Amino acid sequence: MTLRLKDLFIELLDIIDHPVFPRLIMSTFITVCFQHLCSTHHTVVIMGDFNMPLVDWDLYGGPDTPMYSAFLHFINNYGLHQYVNRPTRGDKILDVVLSSSDSLVNDMQVTPLLA
Repeated sequence: MTLRLKDLFIELLDIIDHPVFPRLIMSTFITVCFQHLCSTHHTVVIMGDFNMPLVDWDLYGGPDTPMYSAFLHFINNYGLHQYVNRPTRGDKILDVVLSSSDSLVNDMQVTPLLA
C-alpha cells in the first residue's frame, strides 16, 4: 500500500512471521519485499520486531547463518541506518528502526511495554 500525504509518500508493508512458514522461506520473502521497497528514491523506514537477538548493531554484523547473513547483507547493501541503540527486550535489541536516511531521527527512546 502506498499513501501520499502532500509531498510525503509512505509505503506500508506488514509482515507477520508465523511459525508455520520455514524461517528460510520467510527471510527470502522479506528480503524480496524489502528490495522492492528500497528500489525507490524516497526515504525508506522499516520498523519492527525482527527477532534477531544476535545482531551486533555497533558492527552491523552477526552469526554466519542464512537468515542473519541475508538480513545483514540487505541492510549493509542498501546503506540502512539502525536507530534503536538500547535493549528493547531483556538485554537484546529486537525492535529496530531502519532508514535510508542517516538524519531522519533526532531522538529515539525505548519505553516500557504497555499492559
